[in-house]
Amino acid sequence: MPYTQTYFICGTPRSGSTLLCALLKSSGVAGVPESYFRKQDELKWAEKFDLATAADFKTYLQGVIKGGTTPNGMLGIRVMWGTMAEVVDNTRALAPAITGNDKAVLEHAFGPCKFLYLKRNDIVAQAVSLVRALQTDVWHVVDERGTPTAKTEPVYNFEQIHGFVTEMEEHNKAWLEWFADNDITPYKIEYETYTQDPITGTKNVLDYLGVTLPEGKTLEAANKKLSDGLSKEWILRYNAEAGKAG
Repeated sequence: MPYTQTYFICGTPRSGSTLLCALLKSSGVAGVPESYFRKQDELKWAEKFDLATAADFKTYLQGVIKGGTTPNGMLGIRVMWGTMAEVVDNTRALAPAITGNDKAVLEHAFGPCKFLYLKRNDIVAQAVSLVRALQTDVWHVVDERGTPTAKTEPVYNFEQIHGFVTEMEEHNKAWLEWFADNDITPYKIEYETYTQDPITGTKNVLDYLGVTLPEGKTLEAANKKLSDGLSKEWILRYNAEAGKAG
């Protein structure tokens, strides 16, 4: 069955998108949401889709549509801010006659599109999570594997955290402006609420997408939260130092 609907998971790093993608994939009816257009990952996906290269965007796009779609015709794609502009530009280049806004360009290539917007209200906690992941190269904890061994011990760095706090704020603002410019009302997911009950949150997303979880199907994800006492210490320290700097 050809794809009939695409949804984009729009967010910023460490906003819960990995957990959401895992649970949506486990449904079997919500596509196979991944970061297909993240430059660092395109070669991996090209190989998985049996493509000779990721450089030919038209062929790569066809591979994404085929590989990311479940039998019911649902395609899921995760996109961080910055990547969306590249996707739109590359898609527009394939159909220069399309003169509408970005959403019109996307729908020309992907069919009817819906948009999920992930937002983490505690930007400092989000930035701390990202800094620790970058420093240690430990991005996720998976139940059956236990906690991965950090490559290096994390070291508190005010400037690094502050840089990402600023970047997250800018990217969230850019997403909201992009939605407004394209007359999009996204389905909003707040990290703090979603992670308290991700199963119910994911079922609500499935309702929004208009798909029904098959009878007897269980939503499952092995991902676990990484937050711990050290993160809380860094958050308190950053807030105190930022308050003095302000």
